[in-house]
Amino acid sequence: MKKKAIIYILITIIVILIVIFGGKFWSNGFLGLTAPLQKSLWNGGGGTKNFFSALFNSQKNRAENEKLLQENTQFRTQLVDLDSLKNENQTLKTALDLKNNQNWQMETADIVSRELNRDILTINKGTSTGLKKGMPVINPEGALVGVITETLNNFSKVMLITDAEFSFNIEIQTDKKPSGIARGNNNLNLSFEYIPKEITINQGNLALTTALGNVFPKNILVGTVATVEKNDAEPYQKGSILPAFTQNMLKNVLIIKDFPLYEDPL
Repeated sequence: MKKKAIIYILITIIVILIVIFGGKFWSNGFLGLTAPLQKSLWNGGGGTKNFFSALFNSQKNRAENEKLLQENTQFRTQLVDLDSLKNENQTLKTALDLKNNQNWQMETADIVSRELNRDILTINKGTSTGLKKGMPVINPEGALVGVITETLNNFSKVMLITDAEFSFNIEIQTDKKPSGIARGNNNLNLSFEYIPKEITINQGNLALTTALGNVFPKNILVGTVATVEKNDAEPYQKGSILPAFTQNMLKNVLIIKDFPLYEDPL
């Protein structure tokens, strides 16, 4: 028991260091050591950002649940394996469907963690599978997620479209199909701006990517318009977009490998 507690504490310290210091510990060796724990936390529904709450609750209840956990370890492991296999098979099927429909070459990847103060994910694929900076990332349903910004041999960073340092061109699906700029606001929030106020935009209108800037393929679903703001003193309207990828918990993503790479996606 003492040995297990020591190991648990050491792993906890490692993960805390990753959360606090981020890129200073971003290496293949370090991520290879901690990725299984981070991925487990993420798939549990809270992600690394909610790690501390999960940790304290686990410590508090550990003694009273120890016997029950031991009795059900094998059963739970089998369930996790089956669930993981099911998710993987579904992701691969979706990737195949998208590839056939769009003629894209794609790579599937699992999400390992999310940074504490940024909308940036770490995924478990890197240069060893051909991933490069600038490659677009979508979810298994085909909605836009973000873009790869850094790569290691076995891991990559994905900047979400909702990160405060990310912006890109969009087209709102109305009769006139106006173009504007989508801008991330962190915490999975996305806004739009620079659309002439004379054009009518309604809540629920779809927002899609455009070919401008060569950052993303055209007509990938970004999300739906949530709010619209107009000001008589301003020539443009603005508002918020509900990103499509936030509708379901992200566990897997697809990377489009053969889209012409934009040198600097930021």
